[in-house]
Amino acid sequence: SIYTDVYTGGRAVYVAMNPTTGTGTCWGSFVCPGVDFTGVTQIVASDTDMLAWSKTLGTGQCVGHFVTADCNGVDFTGVTDVVASCHAFLALRKGAGTAACWGHTDHCGSSATFDFTGTTDIYAMCQGFVALNKDASTTLCFGHPSYGASSCPGGLTTLYNPTTTTTVTTSTTSRIPASSKQTVGYIYRTVESIDSSGPNILSNRAGGSGWLAVEGTTGYTLGWAGLNGPAGGNLKGWYDRIITGMYAMVAVNINDGTAICWGSAAYGGDCTGVDFTGVTDVYCCSESCIAWKQSLGEVVCWGSTNFCDGEDQDFTGVTAIYPNYHGYLAVAGSTALWVGNSYFKSTMQSQDLTGVTDCVTGQQSWICENGWTGERFCFGSHCPSSSVDLSIYTDV
Repeated sequence: SIYTDVYTGGRAVYVAMNPTTGTGTCWGSFVCPGVDFTGVTQIVASDTDMLAWSKTLGTGQCVGHFVTADCNGVDFTGVTDVVASCHAFLALRKGAGTAACWGHTDHCGSSATFDFTGTTDIYAMCQGFVALNKDASTTLCFGHPSYGASSCPGGLTTLYNPTTTTTVTTSTTSRIPASSKQTVGYIYRTVESIDSSGPNILSNRAGGSGWLAVEGTTGYTLGWAGLNGPAGGNLKGWYDRIITGMYAMVAVNINDGTAICWGSAAYGGDCTGVDFTGVTDVYCCSESCIAWKQSLGEVVCWGSTNFCDGEDQDFTGVTAIYPNYHGYLAVAGSTALWVGNSYFKSTMQSQDLTGVTDCVTGQQSWICENGWTGERFCFGSHCPSSSVDLSIYTDV
């Protein structure tokens, strides 16, 4: 009850804080004793480290396993944006046209030699970063060369023609509405709206499998860094959302039941033969994707068979589905149905979900809320101690 915000990120990073009182607690892969959360405006998490950043105060504090010492040498004065790869952080100062990158040196690449003047947006994937100047139609790409993140692909800048593009807006909405300050580490459920006023960059940060750029006016697409998207395919006006998994992406039109998939065929990148007629929504986890047909009480799963266990159940009455790394939790009244890694089946199906109206997922845990009583409870393998009352927080 003493905290106002809860953040999840990385592989197992959980932070609850109250920036007014300066109090906070961390659990999962590390704890954060000694961190002063006073005035903190955003928590940014990599796989193994956390940055408590105050844009207002121009301060930053890092806790974790690898990059804390590097973070302590960063001047956060004037920093306007911060993003994290799996093992590095990038802080941008738009006014000064400078940036600081710290953490895994391969992820930061040659960023120290770059001029960030005019940069308007920064994006992170698992192994690197992209800096975009939407006014000058230029991009900077840097990161791990083994994952194709160290340079921009040919043709990328053609997506940013100032004669046809005036603004860039990328709308990222998780399945669970959350605080506007929430930062997402592993992205297993991401809906990207294709904006007709300009290009959109979609980062499949979860597995470092790549990027997809979509030009909103023409629908032209370009995939790179290991994620070979439907280059030249027209997504605009046909596919109304794109869902990212760890190794795959799915573009789907909910209205007419059409979809295309790409990425790793073994983990959801090949949906040949899948019937999307009547689909309500599509979700992806680490090694599979599912199409939920609410009116038919069905779920269709493709990808790794180990992550499709349970798809043959009767899903009649299901009102919501929450994916995470290992699979999909379906809520049907008080009953929990599970599709995915069978190791978690008994844990999921033993939960009483009476009154649950919302859940947020981590890699191996779930926090759900009873909309009638306000109670929040955690189950899975990464949960805070029983002494932590999650119901006192305003955001998860």
